[in-house]
Amino acid sequence: MNEAFKTPFKHMSDIDFQLDIRPINCGFGSLEKNDILRDFQPDLVIIAARPGHCKTAMGLNLALNIAKHGSSQIYSLEMTSTQMARRTITLDSGIPMHKLKLLSQDTLSRYREKIRDYDLKVDDTNGLDINTLCARSFDYARITRPTVTVVDYLQIVSSSKRERRDSVAEVTKGLKSLAKRLGSPIIALAQLNREYEKRLAENPEARPMMGDIADCADIERYADSIIILHKAYPDLVKAFCVKNRHGAEFDFQMRFNADIGRLEDLGVTKPEDKGL
Repeated sequence: MNEAFKTPFKHMSDIDFQLDIRPINCGFGSLEKNDILRDFQPDLVIIAARPGHCKTAMGLNLALNIAKHGSSQIYSLEMTSTQMARRTITLDSGIPMHKLKLLSQDTLSRYREKIRDYDLKVDDTNGLDINTLCARSFDYARITRPTVTVVDYLQIVSSSKRERRDSVAEVTKGLKSLAKRLGSPIIALAQLNREYEKRLAENPEARPMMGDIADCADIERYADSIIILHKAYPDLVKAFCVKNRHGAEFDFQMRFNADIGRLEDLGVTKPEDKGL
């Protein structure tokens, strides 16, 4: 039979699958318990927030935690690799960034060697396009299949489309396709529009919605999970899972230590606590 006409179909009974799919050890119990990040699952997870509401911090916290047990790669289109390295050392060591410059070179080298033990890599190519991002990820996966890939952030990845809406659609679809090729989750950070802030000004109890994500239609279509962050207080971040293909939607809260950029999961929010 001509190779071009071979059927790709498989009988359902011939497809092997695992019954004990494990959550990825990501350092956030709320995500682990609700099947947001799972081993070998090609999910596209969107983490969205307004500027300054901890989406990059969340991405880096997840990547670092996962790299201690597996492998993480970060595409940083907004920050340089130097900035990401400083944040990583600060986050891992617990030493505030403004105090790093006070360390001796020997002490700083020890902290750098410690994070060398983690399989955590960063690509800060400016103006990276979706085709190049996918090609690099797939080539790297031939050496080490990443446990997770973080993209910071989705709306500034370039594409062949001129219109912003078409570009976001192509990038989102490309990331979902890449997750399937890699056989592992992709976490894409995304920007919120101002609608949620407007509703909060009118009602402090207002909840975010998928429609609050900038250029949301195609992001909503291809994402397996969507989590929206809101920094309610300087040290408290509220997180709303507004889409979860593998389970129920849920809310949780995190304590934020701005000095070192660390987020600590405080657990799923109970109904009586949602006003906090």
